[in-house]
Parts: sequence; C-alpha cells; structure tokens
Amino acid sequence: MRRLTKKHILGAAAFMYSMEFIADKIPYIDSTWDAISTAIRPTAGAVVGVLLAGDASTLEQAVMGVVGGGSALLSHLVKSGSRLAINASPEPASNIVASVTEDVAVL
Repeated sequence: MRRLTKKHILGAAAFMYSMEFIADKIPYIDSTWDAISTAIRPTAGAVVGVLLAGDASTLEQAVMGVVGGGSALLSHLVKSGSRLAINASPEPASNIVASVTEDVAVL
C-alpha cells in the first residue's frame, strides 16, 4: 500500500480549493455545493476538535468534538444562509461579489 505524502495531501487540497473557488461563483451551483458540504464541514470540524483534544479523557474529547463540530456547523449555516438570500436577487453580480469578498476575507 502506498503512503500519502505531503505532495499528495497538498495536491488534494489544491484540487478541492479550485472546485470550491469555481463553484462559489455560479448561482445555484454554490447552493448545491453548500448542501453537500452541510454533512462534510461539521463532521470535519468535529474530527479536528477531537484531534486537538489529544490525550484528554473521553469526556473532554467528546466536548472538543461537539465544540469543533458545532462551530463548523454554525459558520457553515451563516455562509449557506447568506448565499441563499443572495441567490434570490435577480442579478448575478451580487453572487460573484459575495464570493470574492469571502475569498479576500479568508486571506
């Protein structure tokens, strides 16, 4: 079995970022992308929370998982909710402006 290297992980991350970057600029595609991400983002946040807990006791790991998953779910709901509101506007420019603003905010 092959071992994952930094090159593989960075390549996968770059691929996923480019998909997210493009999907965010297209009205309704971004809402579909957000619907798919509703299961992925909070789960990943919970996993990160548990990993950050390290060698903590079981209760502490559970709390860290809930905090990580909860904060990821909350930020995802704010993003996807605002996108649904923006998609209701008739012109496409607001979707692109919102996406670029998010990209700049991340930097």
